Amino acid sequence: MSDGALGEFVTESFRAVKRLMEDFNRVADDLRHTFASLMISNGEDIVRVSRLMGHSNASFTLNVYSHMIPCEHDASGDRLACLVFGNKMETVANPPMQLERPSVENLCKSA
Repeated sequence: MSDGALGEFVTESFRAVKRLMEDFNRVADDLRHTFASLMISNGEDIVRVSRLMGHSNASFTLNVYSHMIPCEHDASGDRLACLVFGNKMETVANPPMQLERPSVENLCKSA
């Protein structure tokens, strides 16, 4: 093998190894993101996930993964919609709730 062919072989070998490492790093990043997403979506504390991920602070983790935090339905929005729109508007895609229009007396009692 000539020096030129050997040099080309070494260069191509390094390029192949570099491509493999890039693919490995992409898969590793995907696994990290999946891990954090699953932990947060299952209710794990954001600070704990931040520490497990090695992030410098929890605000970074919160900025990246806040869309994964499970949200709880707040019925106050439904009550407000009922007051404003009657039963014509549903604020939740889950099973529709039949809301009664509260009377002024009931509103004063709950305040």
